Amino acid sequence: MINISRTLDIGLCMSVVHDDRIWATTAEDGANKVQCIPDVINEYWLAVERFGECLGVIRCHAMTTNVIQCHINILPEHRQHSKQIGQLAIEWIRENTEHQKIYTQVPAICENVIKYLVSFGFNEEGEIKNYWLKGGKLHSVTILTKDL
Repeated sequence: MINISRTLDIGLCMSVVHDDRIWATTAEDGANKVQCIPDVINEYWLAVERFGECLGVIRCHAMTTNVIQCHINILPEHRQHSKQIGQLAIEWIRENTEHQKIYTQVPAICENVIKYLVSFGFNEEGEIKNYWLKGGKLHSVTILTKDL
């Protein structure tokens, strides 16, 4: 059974977001792991676990009183659970916050992530051009939202 719960364990969060396989795909060129320290007090960091094993973490932070931004980081060996994790994350936000909309930005080159979010009812709202630096090139990001 997969469980999602808020965590205050900075080490757990860092072990996932700093994992070389995650960092290689999510960090912008020039990003520094030393400067990337989870703020578990002012943001919601959710631990995703199955039978005591960490599958990943989810970072959620308020953008406005109505909108929460989320970033899902699932370790590659556990991505077969991504659909269930996504649904559980949406349920956790509904049950534990007063936010009415989830917002996220995904680099347009990450088409598989965009398709994943659309499968949960996220809508593509627009694009920010030349926003995310990866591989020495500026890429657009797609803005997606989901009403709760």
